[in-house]
Amino acid sequence: MLILSRRPGESLVIGDKVEIMIVDVDGLDVETRCAITVRDNDGNDLPLQHVRMLSGVTIVREKKS
Repeated sequence: MLILSRRPGESLVIGDKVEIMIVDVDGLDVETRCAITVRDNDGNDLPLQHVRMLSGVTIVREKKS
């Protein structure tokens, strides 16, 4: 398990392609809003989509055209 902590407005960069920015944290409801950017090999942002599971987990993946 990997646990990372950042404050709102701070980002975490994973490798050369993934950036996760913490937008907002609601401690009372234990919710976090984040912005995720994934880049291709040329440095262009990839279009993403999310799928929310019944468990409340959100899966983010590349949007297929």
